[in-house]
Amino acid sequence: MSHQQKLAHIVYRSCCRFHRRWTAGSRVRSFSATQAPASETVTAATPQGSSWVPGLLRNAGVRRVVRAGRMVALGVGCYQLGVMQGNEEVILDPEAFLASTQKLVLAQTFGATVQTLSEDSPTTRKVKMVFQRVLTAARSVAREMQNEENEGSYSHKGVECTEKGITSVLRENWRVVVVSSPVPNAFVVPTIPRTVFVSKGLVHAMGSDAGLAYVLAHELAHVLAAHGNQQIASKLLARIGQLLILALIDSSGVLVGAAEVVAYGLGKYGFELPVQRGNEMEADKLAIHINARACYSPSSGPSALKRLHEVGGVGGWAHTHPTTVQRLEQLENEKHSAGEHYDEGCKQIADMWLKSYRYAVPFPGIGRTLHQRRLEQESRKLWDHIDQESDNAPIPDRATDIGDMED
Repeated sequence: MSHQQKLAHIVYRSCCRFHRRWTAGSRVRSFSATQAPASETVTAATPQGSSWVPGLLRNAGVRRVVRAGRMVALGVGCYQLGVMQGNEEVILDPEAFLASTQKLVLAQTFGATVQTLSEDSPTTRKVKMVFQRVLTAARSVAREMQNEENEGSYSHKGVECTEKGITSVLRENWRVVVVSSPVPNAFVVPTIPRTVFVSKGLVHAMGSDAGLAYVLAHELAHVLAAHGNQQIASKLLARIGQLLILALIDSSGVLVGAAEVVAYGLGKYGFELPVQRGNEMEADKLAIHINARACYSPSSGPSALKRLHEVGGVGGWAHTHPTTVQRLEQLENEKHSAGEHYDEGCKQIADMWLKSYRYAVPFPGIGRTLHQRRLEQESRKLWDHIDQESDNAPIPDRATDIGDMED
């Protein structure tokens, strides 16, 4: 047993012992107040030399507030112990910690039997090829926000981003993990930094570089805005609110079960899910601009959402994502603004291609054309291989929407 676990055990035993003593004292005071004569009751309640503190603590409302404070303090303490334990595991063996965390996240999302595709798989190669182009565009957006910093505030097209998210996008060693699940899904998680998870079913559902690029840009937009950390904070606040509600309601009646259901519903449907739906709308808005910077048509965003809707993407007040109609309406409004960066993005991509052939071909136009044709041929070959793989892997009727981020 580690020292963090021992400390948690000591805190738990101490809280239980204090609760038993407090309950026993309350019962004794209640018995003496009901059985003793009036004069003795007054004397027992306010003995000579006593302070006002015992009398205050006998108030039912004060006891509930104290109980609420104890429960919240215990919850926060357990959370801090978990963070300490996680930090210790990262320091001792970071690679093993990331591997175990990745295995746990994939098992929770796709099931325990899911497997990752090899680096030589046509699907993995295709996703990596598109991701590098989108990542270059996202870094261009991140550098612009750094140059336009306003007193520590970063924003692009009305979407607030964070310094942590910008730094993460600009760092190297990004990974793309493609899993064998036929369920269309892609996500990032804050506990596994600089890693994008994409399912094989999502690649088959998109069927084009532009659609796949929009999904990847959507995930990088989540990283820029640090939506994963916001969701963790919102879940923590919701749980603290749930503890407060449960502690403030008398636990001796039949209202306990109803109070727990109400507290959970208020936290999830009144706070957590609205925050996540707002994050998805922000990611959509930022993704269409990143996609245009990567020289993909602004129409690729609405097309990708329509494809996902056809294979069963859901959304609404009871889901983590807005409805497809709401998302399409926002993207249609952003298409014109994103189109202004489309030509600029295509020029940057062409210049990048030109650098690869600058010393091999004396004429820039010929070098750009040759490199572009080579990439297009390689892309078509990979899609042909992917189509052959998908012949025996039909896409299920029901699927998750873009960017389901795990806890």
